[in-house]
Amino acid sequence: MYFYDGKAKKPAVKSVVLNEVKLKKNRDYTISYKKNKNVGVATVTIKGKGNYKGTANATFEIKLKNGKVYVVGDYKYKVVYDDVMCVGFSGKPKSEVIIPDTVKIGGYKIDVWAINNKAFMGCNKITKLIVGKKVEAIGAKAFMNCKNLRVLKFEGNLYDVTLYNKAFEGIHPDFVVYSN
Repeated sequence: MYFYDGKAKKPAVKSVVLNEVKLKKNRDYTISYKKNKNVGVATVTIKGKGNYKGTANATFEIKLKNGKVYVVGDYKYKVVYDDVMCVGFSGKPKSEVIIPDTVKIGGYKIDVWAINNKAFMGCNKITKLIVGKKVEAIGAKAFMNCKNLRVLKFEGNLYDVTLYNKAFEGIHPDFVVYSN
């Protein structure tokens, strides 16, 4: 198994033996890879050459690494088992924060289930927050002291989201919450 990092994976083929004869790479056989960059099942193909005919295939898996942070657009996401949590901006802060239902990392669609503790704490540029319907938790102090945050929109039901200690403490006093 390999972990996704945006680079093609090419597991080494140590040796190819046919009828007790050790074959030589590029003279007796070639090696090629398919679907070996993104998350999923990749294939390595060994194809006979010259006096040797036939093809052999083997597969290997490329996965997201638990605990690793990946950048997707304007945000960073940390893998937590089978989902991800938003951990903050990947670059310059934006005035509108949009946490989607899912993101694609390495061609793999994965649910965004949470916003991490202190993810956007103290970011005064933020004026609007849109939270996707698959988000189940907003961490402690996630938006604490975002003094200009005035609009909170929950795509799902606000009552289905766990808000941890001081998640929205210190936001604009005239904020408005929208929920489905």
